[in-house]
Amino acid sequence: MFKFPNRFMSHDVYKSFIDESHFLCQLKLVFDWEELASPLWNLARNEQGGRPRTSPVVLLKMLFLCFLYNRSDREMEAMVTSDLYVKYFLGLAIDALASDHSSLSRFRDEVLETHGVTFFTNLFESILKEAPRHGIVFASVNFREPNKPV
Repeated sequence: MFKFPNRFMSHDVYKSFIDESHFLCQLKLVFDWEELASPLWNLARNEQGGRPRTSPVVLLKMLFLCFLYNRSDREMEAMVTSDLYVKYFLGLAIDALASDHSSLSRFRDEVLETHGVTFFTNLFESILKEAPRHGIVFASVNFREPNKPV
């Protein structure tokens, strides 16, 4: 079996299968996620060597989705790996795997330690308030009550 260049194939697959009116597509376009993640870029440095970290933009988007869908880090890892709209929102190639749940947990802990819980509260609430002003409707979100099984 041969492998296609993922960047090119991903674009074509997304273009063919993604409905751009989906709220995740709209969130990707309307908000400047690079700017929203700018206070977190210092956390992306890996001064101890090793593999480069996942982009803070991708991790911030994953944490936003955890908040939006009320999912655990493990559930989010599975969701990123299997959901085409989530991959598109994150800017991942079609065959890309999610960052593992422990990377997401460590990133969240570092953000909380550095910026406090108000960073997430203020950011996520501002996105939820601003989105409807741009015509983004969250009707297709499958919210789940905390501590209730799926």
